[in-house]
Amino acid sequence: LRNSLLAKQPALLARLLDGRGEWGIEERVFIDNVVDREAVPSSLKVKIWTSLEALANDPGSTRAFHLAEAMKNSDEWQRAIPLWRGYIQHAHPTNWEGYKTDAITNLFTAYCRTGQWQTAEKFLFAQLDSFWRVLPAALAEIAVAAAQANAIDDAMRLWRMSANID
Repeated sequence: LRNSLLAKQPALLARLLDGRGEWGIEERVFIDNVVDREAVPSSLKVKIWTSLEALANDPGSTRAFHLAEAMKNSDEWQRAIPLWRGYIQHAHPTNWEGYKTDAITNLFTAYCRTGQWQTAEKFLFAQLDSFWRVLPAALAEIAVAAAQANAIDDAMRLWRMSANID
């Protein structure tokens, strides 16, 4: 029923969720359950994500944050990047509570997972207040992403930095 009623009708899913003001964990879990990685073909997932992205028209809203979280849960890291970036730049301080750290760390992870290690490195140093406790691990994560991109010299540079701080 969930698959035939909601997953195969992205417009209906979007209308149901659009009736909700801000989104929370309930909406995220609902989206996770509809998108269900195994039951929904990738072509249909694209339609679902596209219909839901249109609902996150306020980049600083919890809609944007929770949609990005649902995308993360479905390994849609690249799609989530603009949502997290917009949320970090535009969220009202009342929307930050409980979400700021997650948004920043998830954006960093998304950059690493999508091979954007140079962007991840710049972001890390721009957000040192958020990463100072985990700096060695974050540098190691970027080093791995750089190595996977065949940037061996940079991977070694980052790895040495990680080891020296650790």
